[in-house]
Amino acid sequence: ERVVAIDRDGLLIGDTLFDRVRRLEPQSARTLTLSAGDGQSGLSGTKLTISVKVVDSNGLVVSNVPVTFAVTTGTATLTASTVSSGGDGISAAEVTLGATPGPVVVTASSAGVSPVTFKLTINPPPVTGNLPKILTGGVASAGLGVPKVLALVPLGIATAFGTNFAPAGTFKKVGGSDLVNGAVPTQFAGVCVLTGGVRAPMVSVTGTQVSFQVPILAAGSKVEVRVIAQCGTPAEAISDAELVPVQASGPEFFPAVGYANGHNPIAATDAVTGAYIGIPNLIPGGSFTPGMPNQDVALYATGFGETSTGLKPGEIPLGLHPLNQPFTLTINGKEIPAGNISYVGVAPFSPGLYQVNVHLPADTPDGDLPVVITVGGVSSSPFAYITVKAQPAADASAEKHPVRRRGEFRAVIR
Repeated sequence: ERVVAIDRDGLLIGDTLFDRVRRLEPQSARTLTLSAGDGQSGLSGTKLTISVKVVDSNGLVVSNVPVTFAVTTGTATLTASTVSSGGDGISAAEVTLGATPGPVVVTASSAGVSPVTFKLTINPPPVTGNLPKILTGGVASAGLGVPKVLALVPLGIATAFGTNFAPAGTFKKVGGSDLVNGAVPTQFAGVCVLTGGVRAPMVSVTGTQVSFQVPILAAGSKVEVRVIAQCGTPAEAISDAELVPVQASGPEFFPAVGYANGHNPIAATDAVTGAYIGIPNLIPGGSFTPGMPNQDVALYATGFGETSTGLKPGEIPLGLHPLNQPFTLTINGKEIPAGNISYVGVAPFSPGLYQVNVHLPADTPDGDLPVVITVGGVSSSPFAYITVKAQPAADASAEKHPVRRRGEFRAVIR
């Protein structure tokens, strides 16, 4: 036999079988939990379904509980702002993503319980037309000699040729004010380069070519190179991949002036005074003089590979960073004694740029003399040369190395 009564606290039931009184309390919502739909994304206009579950203090579902949905961040619309939970405790709403790419937050709330939030994303529309494109075979060492070095060499400078990398008329080079935390930036002038999925330190950007320093990659492998235009923006566009081999070395001298046949004068300076070496008027307005026997010269290059000091890509080289591979140097076909070579390594303060400091032997003849360096068994182009002209005997009493304006030779990256 059971006795039923009602008081102000609820419904009371007398249980004579067990000699007790039971109180039945109305079921109430205690917790909202995310049921489905969090973390979704789509283009503008995409319809997404989100839902929450309403439970009581015992974890049992509660029906007929009004749940309010509201867009609290971003642009989106809801088919209904308030939806009651069903017999399964689920309350669901449909969200239509708005026009502005970016995050969208929808908050679900109900009286007496803590709200929950859904984080959604409106994706930018796919870029059509004017996509960046790397030319087939369009990634090479930045020295661009003949033949081209169609490979990536860690720490060296490489160039990608193509279209739509940056707006027409763009011509920018990384300078001291562009450094990020003291290192070369991996995003510059709105452009990034991916090499094997790693962003490379940037050197220069135009609409049709970008130069970058090669990250540390495994020699003998092949990696995908991609150019990202409008990098870091909702409208960024990425090129198709160009598959490029990786070599431990691929030495190449930078030209002071580049010619199509590859017979290029090497970018060179007097190693003591910094005066430019080459035929007079090699570059209009520049002060050039030929090299001389017994002169210490610096030859500028790239693609010599990693250093014995563990220098990292993008790091500004301070002090000396010699190669960690064996090398030999010939001028006019004659091997230069090791005692004449004072340094082969990364040029100070110039990531990706290498230099060879060599004392020209006393018997060096006049002329445009081919210079070849071999690093790790790989030789540079035989067409790069240095112009040498002995000092006339009549000038023997003159100062051997006249002091010229000191300055850094800036190799031309075409």
